[in-house]
Amino acid sequence: MKISTLGDTAPKPKLPVFEEVRIENTNLCGFKCQFCPREKMTRPKGIQSINDFRLVLDRVEEYAGVYAGQVHLHGYGEPLLDPNLPTKTRLLTARWPNALPWIITTLGYMFPPDYLRELVEAGMRQIIVSFYGADSDSYRRLTGVDRFHQAYQNLSLLAGLKTKYGKQLAIRVQSSLTGLSSTIEQPAKQEFNRRCAELGLEVVSFQLHNYGNGRNYEQGPGMLCDRAIRRHLFQVTWDLKVIPCCMDYDGALVLGDLRTNSISDILSNPGSIGFLANHRSGKAGAYAACRNCSMRTLPLLEPLNESHQRFTTAPSASEPAHKSSGDDAEHKPERDVHRNIGDVCHASSP
Repeated sequence: MKISTLGDTAPKPKLPVFEEVRIENTNLCGFKCQFCPREKMTRPKGIQSINDFRLVLDRVEEYAGVYAGQVHLHGYGEPLLDPNLPTKTRLLTARWPNALPWIITTLGYMFPPDYLRELVEAGMRQIIVSFYGADSDSYRRLTGVDRFHQAYQNLSLLAGLKTKYGKQLAIRVQSSLTGLSSTIEQPAKQEFNRRCAELGLEVVSFQLHNYGNGRNYEQGPGMLCDRAIRRHLFQVTWDLKVIPCCMDYDGALVLGDLRTNSISDILSNPGSIGFLANHRSGKAGAYAACRNCSMRTLPLLEPLNESHQRFTTAPSASEPAHKSSGDDAEHKPERDVHRNIGDVCHASSP
């Protein structure tokens, strides 16, 4: 594949080696979580095509060879709205067998039969569930949608997959947010934690971040991230724009476009070099998305799954499926989200 350049005669700076590759498969989401500034997002919305996904893999291989680090298959949206996510996961694990693919999801939609199973069998190794609310009332208040029962039903299905696949699948439930969890009644929290424990799932709290200029929950320290976090990750939006990190929810700091340039060329251009120089010197004033970002003070989200092994055999078809219990199993789910993606596009409009 021919790679365009931004100046072959310019001296090439030392370029980063990525520990994380983050590929936004979609920025669509029908939720209206009060801690997420979706109403401020003005960039185009859509789902990344399979061909564009392949191009991202091609570009990374051109830059770093066969990749063996973390691969986030999500961005500023609900990744499971992508009907082709199992196909993309399968493509990724076939080309990068030692990579660790994972997602963060709400699970708050009705999916086609076997969608979650196909995703896990394709090679998804880690799923973090954003489950903000311990009952129907608190879930609706925090997320802006009435999908507690649907999300819990899907959580039960995931727990069944965890039982089948064991250590090859890691699941964690983020159930409360520091600063907002006080709005959830303590008995409801305890009951939700008990139900998750019965499913064999870990429940943790997650500290709020402010998306830089997105929310005012916490003011940042007035400088860019330390620990070289912005140097060790590579972030690309669904439409192939390279941005510094996921906190740039509106894509305000576009460093380049994978459709027209290689990663080496993008990281060597003046905008990228200047951003990294300001990062190293702590000068965040030029970047609105970074100026007050609280992410610098938060701990990095570490992977849960230490195993990078791919599935060698599928579980026996004779194994009983995991069934959810209680009223949630009787709750009528909404329509299959992949057949009604237009509804989600409309609901996610800012």
